[in-house]
Amino acid sequence: DTTGETITYTLGGTDATSFTISGNQLKTAYAVVFANKSSYNISIIASDGVNASAPMNFTLAVYENLAITSLATATAIENTAKAITLIANKSGTTFAITDGTDKAKFTLSGTTLTFAATDFEARTND
Repeated sequence: DTTGETITYTLGGTDATSFTISGNQLKTAYAVVFANKSSYNISIIASDGVNASAPMNFTLAVYENLAITSLATATAIENTAKAITLIANKSGTTFAITDGTDKAKFTLSGTTLTFAATDFEARTND
């Protein structure tokens, strides 16, 4: 805002009650389930209380959280990196390493997951 007023954000649109605004984050008001609803239509309205408000319309898509159908076992030889290819049965699937104690031991590039070379004698955890 060029004149210094504080900007406030409010929700509008068909599915506004399904979301909340907390600070600068849009959050779901409850867990969304693909089987119940596959998209939500909302408006976020920015206003400084003086000038005209500025609404922005969004359609948010919900994708089905597909179950893992099989897991492969990979064996890694000590002091040697091991790479495996990740395969999904839904086009457009992306993979990410998000959490875990051993997160730093893995790298992900597209669909290739690589386990870093490990010195098992020097390892401090199981």
